[in-house]
Amino acid sequence: EPSEEPSEEPSEEPSEEPSDGPIEPALYYNLSDDGTYYIVSGYQGDVTDVVIPETYNGLPVKEIREFAFHGCDTITSVIIPDSVTTIKEFAFSYCPNLMSVTLPDSLEIICSEAFRNSGFTSIEIPDGVTVKKSAFYECESLTDVVIGENVILEDSAFIWCDNLENVTLGNNITLGRDVFETYNKNAYMNYNAYDNALYLGNSENPYMVLMSAFDYDVSSIRIHEDTQIIYYEAFFFCINLKEVVIPASVTVVGEDAFYECLNLTDIYCEVQSQPEGWSENWNNGCDATVHWGATP
Repeated sequence: EPSEEPSEEPSEEPSEEPSDGPIEPALYYNLSDDGTYYIVSGYQGDVTDVVIPETYNGLPVKEIREFAFHGCDTITSVIIPDSVTTIKEFAFSYCPNLMSVTLPDSLEIICSEAFRNSGFTSIEIPDGVTVKKSAFYECESLTDVVIGENVILEDSAFIWCDNLENVTLGNNITLGRDVFETYNKNAYMNYNAYDNALYLGNSENPYMVLMSAFDYDVSSIRIHEDTQIIYYEAFFFCINLKEVVIPASVTVVGEDAFYECLNLTDIYCEVQSQPEGWSENWNNGCDATVHWGATP
């Protein structure tokens, strides 16, 4: 679980202010340990629209340090250049008036709680980014998320974003546990529905990820033939479910997908054997007979 409060508080002055002071008043930099790039280390001032430059002193700017913009209630937008690869922990946490964030294609990692409790309503994650645990924890204004291709969303990446409505997922995505968990159980989420199940995906494949059964009382389910991922605990406690067919398109089945399906007797898998991407515990807590290479 993420910490209730950040483990440290930023000082009033940037902690390692270089001798030549801030550039474009407000931003401070540190040189990396190997001397090959700069790190945005702090911010001061009343600038509302922050544009981070790609270079400083002739070297690329590749990282935004822990707490660099933590608690800045003046900034309303930030453009991060196509040189930054890493946004560290709490870098933009508790920025309530931060309405717009532009993330670069160069980005590789968004660290834990980097944007905790910030105020933007939409965010687009570029291709290939790893979003660490609770990176967007309690961004309560967030309504729209677009995820690029080959993105890894670790556990709880968008947890407690209670007003999240629209999520678009790119291809070849990896999902941890509780990625979009909310206090109100995703009451506002616009899922794609198909035969008693709720899905997330994109315009080309709206049924890419089967997130959950429509409710606990479903007695039958026909998984869409374009489904690639069955999310963890997707059918948790569907006690009236008796039979399921998993199409050959499914390459990932999460942990405990059929947990406590007490009356489930048969799971028919169109593939001949368990794919590598299926969790070892995909049918944990379920006594159903698994039929490989079979349909009812």
